[in-house]
Amino acid sequence: MGKAPAIRLIGAPTDSHSSSLRGAAEAPPLIRAALDSSHGNRAAESGAELGADIAVEDGGDLPLAEAAFRGALEYHPDYADAHYHLARLLDAANRRDEAARHWRLFMSLAPDSPWVDEARERIGEGRRLSAVGFRPDDG
Repeated sequence: MGKAPAIRLIGAPTDSHSSSLRGAAEAPPLIRAALDSSHGNRAAESGAELGADIAVEDGGDLPLAEAAFRGALEYHPDYADAHYHLARLLDAANRRDEAARHWRLFMSLAPDSPWVDEARERIGEGRRLSAVGFRPDDG
């Protein structure tokens, strides 16, 4: 009998040098959120279920991402997109205080961005959870 099928999720640090469409670098955190959602359905049309019949391996994000964003900010501290993506990365790593700093910087640099609402929500969510003593890694 062969090896069970598996899906391995690996986050790419950036797609800024892609000659094609942009946005693929944002997919892994969105896929993780969908897989962890209580509103999701892990069953495929074939009846196989992710996590039961099909292994899901999260390889994490490539370590270049944080360094790339920090490097960009070292030379361009007013680069709103770098603050946004670094904040998302830090949030995903449960480094909420660091993320909040970059969410705030992003909002101040790009107050008309369509992602400002997300930033406000992320900061608010972190405050509410911290106020009740919940840490995301506590489960």
